[in-house]
Amino acid sequence: MAENPNPTPSFIRAGGILGNQVKLTNQVCTRVAPGNIPVVIYDNSGTYASGNGAIVENLIVVATDVVTKSILFLFVKFVNSATPEWLLYHEIDLPALASITANTKPTNYPLRGDLRRIYGFAPNIGSNAFADALRINGESRLIQLGVALGTAIGTNPIIIYLEGGEY
Repeated sequence: MAENPNPTPSFIRAGGILGNQVKLTNQVCTRVAPGNIPVVIYDNSGTYASGNGAIVENLIVVATDVVTKSILFLFVKFVNSATPEWLLYHEIDLPALASITANTKPTNYPLRGDLRRIYGFAPNIGSNAFADALRINGESRLIQLGVALGTAIGTNPIIIYLEGGEY
């Protein structure tokens, strides 16, 4: 799908959950050599993408069971580069979760992962002039976002969601 310039880039046309929702348990890699381990959570050329780009407002981590303390790596791969490879972009701490029950919300989960500071996509002033978010290119520059763990978190998965919208 060809990109269609958005005449009002401050606003998103389609909001909600972006890309793929992924489950992670033992998809472990290092910061410098992720290999093929990262699981694709967003691909701007995917059938679910508008092709015009997107903005991620929240990265949500949901625990389904006990979680060993770990770190969530966010990687980027520019698919059309001469040597496409996963490169570390951001990290989010995953706190340990010692127990989980069917009738109580677990401590620290669901977790809203801190994203990078960007210029606000809506008018703000003072210290509110920045927002935590992530802008994703349109399909004219093919990009994939992938996630992986620093250490395995257990036998049952954590689920990763991106919330935001597409232009």
